[in-house]
Amino acid sequence: MPKPIKILALAVMAIMVAAGATAQTLNIGDKAPRIAVTKWVKGTPVKEFDPKKVYVVEFWATWCGPCKQSIPHLTELAKKYKDQVTFTGVSIWEKGRGSTETTDQIQKKVADFVDSMAEKMDYNVATDTADDSMSNTWMRAAGENGIPSAFVIKDSKIAWIGHPMSGLDEAITEILTGAFDEAEAKAARTKEKEAEKEQMEMSTNLSAAIKAKDYDKAMKVLDEAIAKHPESKEQFTEIKLNILSSGEKAKLEAFLDSVYADKSWSAEFLNTVAWDLCTEKVYDSIDKSYSTKFAKRALDTVDDGTLTQVMVLDTYAACLWKEGKKTEALKQQELAVSKASKLAEEVPEDMLKEMKDRLAEYKKG
Repeated sequence: MPKPIKILALAVMAIMVAAGATAQTLNIGDKAPRIAVTKWVKGTPVKEFDPKKVYVVEFWATWCGPCKQSIPHLTELAKKYKDQVTFTGVSIWEKGRGSTETTDQIQKKVADFVDSMAEKMDYNVATDTADDSMSNTWMRAAGENGIPSAFVIKDSKIAWIGHPMSGLDEAITEILTGAFDEAEAKAARTKEKEAEKEQMEMSTNLSAAIKAKDYDKAMKVLDEAIAKHPESKEQFTEIKLNILSSGEKAKLEAFLDSVYADKSWSAEFLNTVAWDLCTEKVYDSIDKSYSTKFAKRALDTVDDGTLTQVMVLDTYAACLWKEGKKTEALKQQELAVSKASKLAEEVPEDMLKEMKDRLAEYKKG
């Protein structure tokens, strides 16, 4: 079920991004930094880049969830481009702030992880140095603040930088076939980094306003963000809702009225708002009918026989139940479970179980 965007989490994210931001000195077209690692955990060491070959250097960590998801994909690519591209995964940022782990302990942790992955991680793997040489000369120099992150090297120069699950395969194919346009790739990356900078500034200003409890300023920051990026209106409106949840009831309800009056929202957005209003304690003071109204609007706009419809029906039933309309809630939950059962391949098992548990609860009630 939908989960609300937490203000505290948003503020922390902005602070972390700002703290991790560095001046970008490494870009597409620049000579690739040297490989300087502490230990080669698996595969064949890459001591230097042969200008006649293509390489992928990917940065990851044992604690990183997205990294774990991308590792099997990298293995698939390594097999697909065998004898054409050399893949190397470099473990970085393994030692958290305040950690007392020794270098040997970190090396063992990484080695144990690689062993546990077995054939799922079938390419060269190394660990960063104790002074973060790879992290500093590659990631931070390129302005990359998150992992996983991959670099493609051709002619001993950086040809592409990005997420290994988004565009890496295409970039490699174009590089190998001679269709790769370095100027276009550099321009696209410049645009991407400019957008990241703008996002960071917005997040920093927003978190500062929230920390100061200046919610009027926070709303102004979000209004400016919506004006610049109308495609993200729903995301920013969710944040607005979270901000107002800690303020006056009258302001919150007035805002909900204005949101409800707008007929442009997607069913997914309406469903998220309805679920939050129904399940989050911070909204207990407002009229319970608000959540039901948003859920009903979502139900009226969703396509029949879809996973989204199943989720909306489940939300609508929960809202009706909380409003005290138990007979109708039971009816809608039965419909939700029925439709979910027909979409067995699309509905996650744990989600279906939750829905059935709620149905059993409603029957008892």
